[in-house]
Amino acid sequence: MKLTEVAIHKQEAWWNPQTWILDCIKHLKEMDWAFPRLTEAFLRRELQKDLLRWDAVEDTVYERMLQELECGHPVSPAKVTLSAEKGQSPSSDC
Repeated sequence: MKLTEVAIHKQEAWWNPQTWILDCIKHLKEMDWAFPRLTEAFLRRELQKDLLRWDAVEDTVYERMLQELECGHPVSPAKVTLSAEKGQSPSSDC
């Protein structure tokens, strides 16, 4: 119900579904419904990784959610490394 309050701007050139996801997270954080340490940078990296998984026909968030419903426990995503992350140590800014 709360996410229906987040505007969708399909006719705007700057808008895309990832923009809506970020707006939703911001909206939920404002109401203290999301993890306070969840940063925009972390979300953008994870969305980029999911896009790479999609392009490589790897598991996506949707597919993992379906698997979790079937097996009853969390399913780890396929390992994806962004070019900007190569050679860096893992970050804990989520």
